[in-house]
Amino acid sequence: MLPISLRSNGRRAVIVGGGNVAARKAQSLLNAGFSLSVVAVRIDDRLRSLLCNRGAELKERPYETRDLEGAFIVIAATEDRELNERVVRDARSEGALVGDVSEPARGDFTMPAVRRVGELCVGVDSGGDAPAFSARVVRELAGNLNEAYAPASRAFAAMRAYVKKTFAGEERAAILKELSERPIDELAAMPIPATCATR
Repeated sequence: MLPISLRSNGRRAVIVGGGNVAARKAQSLLNAGFSLSVVAVRIDDRLRSLLCNRGAELKERPYETRDLEGAFIVIAATEDRELNERVVRDARSEGALVGDVSEPARGDFTMPAVRRVGELCVGVDSGGDAPAFSARVVRELAGNLNEAYAPASRAFAAMRAYVKKTFAGEERAAILKELSERPIDELAAMPIPATCATR
């Protein structure tokens, strides 16, 4: 496995399936900024509510190969292994990355259990073999990841941008290492001058 953080950049994602697993995957994709379509014969109430509230596309009907046109990421999340296998084949033909919840090794990726605080994200992935255990591990690891980490992360990102503009290459690493070791509450409370703003 290659752990990466993937930017959506307005790309399209498709989930085939309408149950609880599809709802969890949909939440993650929407949080990451993907334009999302969900196709399923039956879409449960939780997923329907999420899709309607977030402006995602909902197709409550049988899956068709054309549903994947223009998709960057596809997730096969039905309880029908043969249908999931077909979705994987179709996604590969479309040139999309594909994940298969019924047989993770058949797909190109798995999605980690995550805990987000602002832009900071902690993820744990078991390669799809033990998702419930991954969720437990991420909860334990993120136990100390309180809300102060979000402003601390923003402050550090702004200071990093400033340091990169202001100091020579050989000085940057030492400065940033020292800043990164400051207490979280101290980083979170640091004012960010306009000259340090990253956005």
